[in-house]
Amino acid sequence: MELCSNSLTKILEHKPQVFHRKPEELMNSIEFYISCHIFKELLECVQYLHQLDPPVIHRDLKPDNILVAQNVTNGRYFKLGDFGLATVHDRNIHSMTNNKHTGDVGDTRYQAPEVAYCAKYDHRVDIYSLSKIGEEIFGLNFNDKLTNNEVLGKRVLKLQDLLQSMSYYNWDHPHKPGPHWTDRPECSQYGPKWLRCAE
Repeated sequence: MELCSNSLTKILEHKPQVFHRKPEELMNSIEFYISCHIFKELLECVQYLHQLDPPVIHRDLKPDNILVAQNVTNGRYFKLGDFGLATVHDRNIHSMTNNKHTGDVGDTRYQAPEVAYCAKYDHRVDIYSLSKIGEEIFGLNFNDKLTNNEVLGKRVLKLQDLLQSMSYYNWDHPHKPGPHWTDRPECSQYGPKWLRCAE
C-alpha cells in the first residue's frame, strides 16, 4: 500500500506559519485560493464514493482520515483513509423500508446530527462532515460574525453560505422539510462553485 505520511490535520496545523499568518488573522487571497483547491479535491474524493453503485458512506470523515500523498497520482494530492466505519447505502433497503443504518458512529465533532439522533440517513452525512472540515480549512466559525476582509470581500461570504448549505439540519422539526438533511446537495453540485469562489 502507498505510504501517506501526512494528513490534513498536519496541513491545518502548519498552514498559518507557511503563509506567515497569525492564528487570529484572516487568510490572504493566495491561501484562500489554495484552500479552495484543497476542498474541491476533497469534494471529488467523496463524490467518487457516493457515485458508486451502491453508494459508499464513509461515516468518519475528519482531517486525521484525509491523507496527503507525497507523489501525485492521477492529479490527486489528497486521499481518503480509514474505511473502518464505511458502509454501503442501498436505496431500496435503507430508504424504502424501516431498515436503518447504525447510529452514533464516527467522531462526534464531524458527525451529522441525524447519525446521532435518528439513524435514518444516507450518504449526505459525509457532506455534513465535509462542511465541518471546510470550516477548519477556511478558518470560519458559523457562530461568529464574519469580519470584513478587504482582500477577499464577497467571496468569503459566498463560501460561508456554501458551507452552511452543506450542514443543513432542521433542529426544531427534524421530520419536517427545510432546511433538513435531505436538502443537502450532492458533492458534484459544489465542485465548480468552489473554484468560482476562489477566482
